[in-house]
Amino acid sequence: MIFRYIGSLILALLAVAFVQKARAQELFEFDQPRKLVSEEINSGAEEILPLLSPDGMTLYFTRFIHQDNKGGKFRGQDIWRSIRKDGRWLTPEPMSEFNTIGNNAVIGIHKDGKRLYLMESLKGNVQIQYSDLKDGKWQKPVSMKVEGLNDISAMYMNGDGDVLLLAMRRGDSVGYDDLYVCFKYKGWHRFHQVKEGESEQEWWSEPIHLGEKLNSSKTEMSPYLSPDGKTLYFSSNRHGGRGSADIYYAHRLDDTWQNWSEPVNLRAVNSEGYDGYFVMADSSRALLASNREHYRRLADIFVVKMREKKEAVLAKKETSENTEVAKDGENKLEDSTSTEEVINGEERKKVLNKDEKHFFLFATGSSELLLNHLPMLEQLVYTMKQLPSLTILLDGHTDFVGDKKANIKLSEDRTAAIRDFLIAHEITEDRIAIEYHGEEKPLADNYSREGRQQNRRVEFTLMDSRDVSTSSLKK
Repeated sequence: MIFRYIGSLILALLAVAFVQKARAQELFEFDQPRKLVSEEINSGAEEILPLLSPDGMTLYFTRFIHQDNKGGKFRGQDIWRSIRKDGRWLTPEPMSEFNTIGNNAVIGIHKDGKRLYLMESLKGNVQIQYSDLKDGKWQKPVSMKVEGLNDISAMYMNGDGDVLLLAMRRGDSVGYDDLYVCFKYKGWHRFHQVKEGESEQEWWSEPIHLGEKLNSSKTEMSPYLSPDGKTLYFSSNRHGGRGSADIYYAHRLDDTWQNWSEPVNLRAVNSEGYDGYFVMADSSRALLASNREHYRRLADIFVVKMREKKEAVLAKKETSENTEVAKDGENKLEDSTSTEEVINGEERKKVLNKDEKHFFLFATGSSELLLNHLPMLEQLVYTMKQLPSLTILLDGHTDFVGDKKANIKLSEDRTAAIRDFLIAHEITEDRIAIEYHGEEKPLADNYSREGRQQNRRVEFTLMDSRDVSTSSLKK
């Protein structure tokens, strides 16, 4: 695996939102990118993948084709670091504690600045690692177990360390490289509450394809997720771009990570060359890598000023002014589909609307709960505790891949996963009814990837106790 450098390029869930032609709202205005002034950072080598520490004082980047790299000028990519002092960037130094003769990169920084997420690729073996800062020194990297990593070209870890974005090639890719996501979760596979004396372990889901709206028949690369987790920036050489690869962005429409707005070309920052590795440095600046100044050669690091568009600021203000404030003691089902409300400046969960159906979507052939199920699971527990007269009907389904009899069992296991979570969180079993149908009741077309994704589901319906038939209870 290699973070494909610029020169070579030239050579489970919340309610499902079915939005077909949504277009991403442009939230920021951008100035023209300008080259980072330090000639020592932008050398005659290639500099890509810039990441700025939360305090703005350390710049990490990846350097290729440099004589001081551990593998020499023409072997491997190394991590370099520059410290900002007295208003200027000091001469960068390679991070020898992390670099090998293979390919190395910082792929994310924890929001507290005390943990780096790393990639090491050596002789075809890809490892994702982290290193913690203790007593002013970065510790020996610790490997993270993430299954299903194939031919990877780029990756990014968010600031919370629980969402990993990948650009890679796999059997279900629609282009040369597609975008995928992995989620981290802790404890037992089904969010089992860790008991006293029981060690808590971290688990990662296998990569989940982000769908054909984001992924084209060409190459998607260098993904980056905004700090609020709602906007994905990436680079692509798809049709309609300005240069050899352009930066695009799209908004996530729900928590399935399958529904996105139409990708929008970030034309204000793109050039006729390669543009990629876009990241937000802070609220007013972004960084990117580009070879615009010497097209068809190596890339440098650029900085671009950005500011919120007036329309976005006004929309935020209007939303804030219209926030509904709950009344003390109110204990009824709300018409709103919002999951939280503000009370005295603090957030409180709302109960779910019993007149709506909700869904959890699952990975292929799996009944394991994932991190993106957790917000709705917590909301469900809260609702059932607030309204003790309610019962729940869990209805399990699969797509049509595999044996019919096995799919019946899989749909049962999926409902059992939700039931076990509720019981572990003090919802009594007599309030839970389950049904399971295998592949017999598809919600969407099984002959498309998106359709199969919608069919791998558990629907749940909240009901008054008198509406539940005891014959539907299954142990």
